[in-house]
Amino acid sequence: MFLLEPARLDELSNTVDLALLQLKQATAERLAEHVSAPVEAVRCALAELVTATLVYQFGRTENGPFIPIAAEGALNALIQRRRGELAAMQVEVAKLVAGLHREAGHSAGAGVELVEGTEAAVAAFAGVQLNARTEVAGVLSPPFPHDRSIPNPIELAQLAAGVSYRCVYSLAGMSWQEAVDDVRHLIAAGSRRGFSRTPRRRW
Repeated sequence: MFLLEPARLDELSNTVDLALLQLKQATAERLAEHVSAPVEAVRCALAELVTATLVYQFGRTENGPFIPIAAEGALNALIQRRRGELAAMQVEVAKLVAGLHREAGHSAGAGVELVEGTEAAVAAFAGVQLNARTEVAGVLSPPFPHDRSIPNPIELAQLAAGVSYRCVYSLAGMSWQEAVDDVRHLIAAGSRRGFSRTPRRRW
């Protein structure tokens, strides 16, 4: 496995990125010569690297030189973007599942459903939200089944569609800054949040 494979970049992009790190600054032609690859193929690899925020191009011309972006900042930006893409995909999958359940005639019962496992908990929570037409109410306490540094994309979409949210958090759920920022973002979008000192289990 090559270095940038987890970032869904091909081997030529990986080779071009490593070459640019060595050269510090270079045009597509110079990089093509350095890695012994066709110029057009190198241009395509550079375009992928620019999109991935791993490389920056000076100027707006085709022949503008490229420089590598500091690895830590570039990879953090790439990770955040991939997380956003995954969250959007989870929303679409949850919508599809909810639609299939409706077509199959499934309806929410009045009983209590126990869900075990992170993936199952995330899917169940998404289903509860997507099936709501007027309000979602809940009591939340860690451990959370998903990354609290990313605002709940389904909640944001449902709030925009007119579905209200009422949630009570245990104070333990506010013990890190990302969670506080998340709650502030959701309140600004119209969600209602409260806090309790009483230990509770996540619903």
